[in-house]
Amino acid sequence: MIHKLNLFGNKKYTKQHTSPFESFKSFDNNNTKGAILQAHRIVKTYHHNRTGEVVVFDNYNMEIQQGEMIAIVGASGAGKSTLMHMLGSLESPTAGTITYKGRELSTLSKQELAYMRSKEVGFVFQSHFLLNELSASENVMMPMMIQGKEHDDAKNMAYNLLATMGLANREEHYPLELSGGEQQRVAIARAIANNPSVLLADEPTGNLDNENSEMIMNIFHNLNRQGVTIVVVTHSDSVAKQCSRVETLHSRQAQLLTD
Repeated sequence: MIHKLNLFGNKKYTKQHTSPFESFKSFDNNNTKGAILQAHRIVKTYHHNRTGEVVVFDNYNMEIQQGEMIAIVGASGAGKSTLMHMLGSLESPTAGTITYKGRELSTLSKQELAYMRSKEVGFVFQSHFLLNELSASENVMMPMMIQGKEHDDAKNMAYNLLATMGLANREEHYPLELSGGEQQRVAIARAIANNPSVLLADEPTGNLDNENSEMIMNIFHNLNRQGVTIVVVTHSDSVAKQCSRVETLHSRQAQLLTD
């Protein structure tokens, strides 16, 4: 049984007079020619109580150019997801700098980072993380309404996005009423709802069959042609070959430092 919540109601969302993000739109005005994301001399370690420190990255450098579609590949444990999380400001490096549109993430306030994650960067994960209590359209509406978009405008945009994902007439279905491929397409629609400059996708086809995987990649190619920079973490050679560049992480980067 699906428990349905009416979180949005039938009334228009009342927009705040002052958005908490209005002061942090310098991203939009920055020159985005060249590298949009840069990792410089990145060190990332985790403490392990029994064996000491796990070093995932040691003096790692990377640049992602505006408009690229890049695959990040490597063995399990090489740090692919960790790198994506750092690029998207979900995690911080132990040392070194991540720069987005010329701004070092370590210098940004919590509100600026929240704006970046909400407006500038979209995230797609292997597990779609849809809210089962919300319909497909409501899942897509949520990031827009957080940004202050009116209810009716957000709903119209959600319907349009879902239609472009091949999900017309599925807008009011709930996640548990959708197939895995349909759920992932809803997650992509949610990720691009605020028109991000960058889409970070962590194993987006990992749980899908070949047909649905190809459909997801076609969506990514269309987005990339529209100017969205796309970073795909993948174990799939087929997915990697469809990207303009492949960045390979080597498992030797992950090592243990013991006393």
